[in-house]
Amino acid sequence: MTARDRVDLRVEPGLYELVNRTGTQYYVDARRGKQMQYLRRPRGEHNALRLDGVWQPLLTVLCLPRSHTAQAPAGPSLVEVRIRPWLLDVGHAHLFVTHLSKPGPGPSRAYGVKATPAVSINAIDKLPALAQLLLDIAEAHSEDE
Repeated sequence: MTARDRVDLRVEPGLYELVNRTGTQYYVDARRGKQMQYLRRPRGEHNALRLDGVWQPLLTVLCLPRSHTAQAPAGPSLVEVRIRPWLLDVGHAHLFVTHLSKPGPGPSRAYGVKATPAVSINAIDKLPALAQLLLDIAEAHSEDE
């Protein structure tokens, strides 16, 4: 496991674990030759969401501008307004965007999960056992389709 401050998933393929302020873990599989995907594992008192515990294809992940609070207001030179696609960055919130299939004809809909600011990002050599099991199940299911 290697701690990282920032990762551009377009140029640094691999497996990553992002942990946010609430302790929720996001695993991002950005290995070459595969569609990028993510898995959300809530921790602590954070509420579970409907797509938790299942690998989701990533349409994109967006690194959102830093939030500025009354305790740490932004000065004129520190205002950040760019939303950066495919970037994981410590101290920033992220929006993981996937698609929801809907029954019947017509396009699927995009669905986003906003993560509170990241406190750590780690490049990992292999997934934890449960995350790997869920990935194996998802890949077996996609091969059956």
